[in-house]
Amino acid sequence: MDEGESLVEGAQRELYEETGGLVGNLHFVGTYTVHDGDETFSKAAFCCNIERLDQLKHYHETNGPMLVNHIDDIAEEDKSLLLKDDCVVYLYNEVRENGCQ
Repeated sequence: MDEGESLVEGAQRELYEETGGLVGNLHFVGTYTVHDGDETFSKAAFCCNIERLDQLKHYHETNGPMLVNHIDDIAEEDKSLLLKDDCVVYLYNEVRENGCQ
């Protein structure tokens, strides 16, 4: 998050910078804690509907959006570290099963 941003504003900005996606409805899913060596931090998880997908000249921290029907459609070597995170995969499956509420 940037200084002065709320969690929602940060999520919307990050999504746009990394994918060109403009958020329609954004729903808070939860938080989880990451233990990375000596560092411990929390991450917030959201689900959303994409209102519009803009093509950007530069995508921050990604190669841009990848449109697929299911996370399993992405080859293992093409998955980001985030898509290999067990908690993110669990949340993804929960949202697919129960909807973005």
